[in-house]
Amino acid sequence: MKRLSFILIIMFSLFSCKSKGSVNEQIEPDDMKTGNGVTTPIPLKLSQNEQKILESNNAFSLALFRQISAQESKSFVVSPFSVSALLGMLMNGADGKTYTQMQAALGFEGTDRQQINDYFHKMMTSLPALDTTNIVRIANALWLANGFLIEDEFARQNNECFNATIDNLNFTAPTAADIINAWAAKNTNNLIKEVIKRSMLNADTRMVLANALYFKGKWDIPFKKSNTYKDTFHSATKGNQEVDMMSLTDDFLFTMTEDGAKILELDYEDSKYCMDIILPSEQSSLKATVKKLCQTGEWNAALSHLETYEVYTRIPKFEVKYSTSLNDVLKKLGIKDVFTASADLSLLSKEPTFLSLIKQDAYLKVDEEGTEAAAVTIGIVGCTAVAPRDPQTFYANRPFMLVIREKQNGTILFMSEITEF
Repeated sequence: MKRLSFILIIMFSLFSCKSKGSVNEQIEPDDMKTGNGVTTPIPLKLSQNEQKILESNNAFSLALFRQISAQESKSFVVSPFSVSALLGMLMNGADGKTYTQMQAALGFEGTDRQQINDYFHKMMTSLPALDTTNIVRIANALWLANGFLIEDEFARQNNECFNATIDNLNFTAPTAADIINAWAAKNTNNLIKEVIKRSMLNADTRMVLANALYFKGKWDIPFKKSNTYKDTFHSATKGNQEVDMMSLTDDFLFTMTEDGAKILELDYEDSKYCMDIILPSEQSSLKATVKKLCQTGEWNAALSHLETYEVYTRIPKFEVKYSTSLNDVLKKLGIKDVFTASADLSLLSKEPTFLSLIKQDAYLKVDEEGTEAAAVTIGIVGCTAVAPRDPQTFYANRPFMLVIREKQNGTILFMSEITEF
């Protein structure tokens, strides 16, 4: 076993998942305000098998959201894609039952390891290049304890397929957490500045994995600030609250489910990304709607019924921050062994290790111009056009959920519940 080195990384480029240049490289926070640096949009073309992987992974996204919704009473935002990407990196070190549990939960059953890596490589490089207006940045990193040796193939797959940087770090040094937090801030336009505390790192820490996802989109049809007014939002947890309500009337994709929930789709410029807002009927609750709608069949069926209507739209202007450990949530979804001493991460290192913590910090802001969202997921590894129809009204003055996704193939980037302000 050789210590990881720059020469080794160069040698890895001879293998699969070869990087052909990524728009994610050398990104500074100020660059995120001006665009992706994409001059010619590149369509995201998925093979039949890759589309199947995406759809199965979206099932994980919906299941993850259901689990968090069931235990959370306040507003929250989560990036299922960021969680999947981090676990995808860790899967390169997993074997046996530990691997099959992760494979099943993430929706990758029947897909071999190289196909999974190739899928993530395509998403990492393609999502940021879909259009010239909106900004998508994805970054991955691994920090290794000094003297901790990892397997060459684990390093290769994560560097080549996930574009992950790999560095050594003294986790007992007082500045170790500062280095990881600075990376998170740099890759989220300074929206997420602390993902790890000094107390989370110690002499038993062997590796920290991180994924950062940043999104900034401008509405295809922006709201006019002059039409924003004070209104009442009816929160189930905090009662009536005064909010800034944005107002717009135009043609949008819209549908209503059998139980009366309304779904409104708002495009971002270039129409490669969109936000779906789901408003439960007044006779139902947000939790009941999430439980029913966040199932693969129900979700896909609902989106298939979207049609163009003139919609009188009113949605709150808001900002939400959220941080949570995902250990228990993932255990409920079937990923169990990796968190125990029986974890099989033998393809990561010859030293026995396990995943001691996986957590995510996320941010979402919606205003008249568009949306800004970011998420950082960390894992700590320790030893052991249609004819006009009747106008519709979409008045989000009570708890609702939303989804930010890539439109052509349906990749879910962020999901959120807004229950209070």
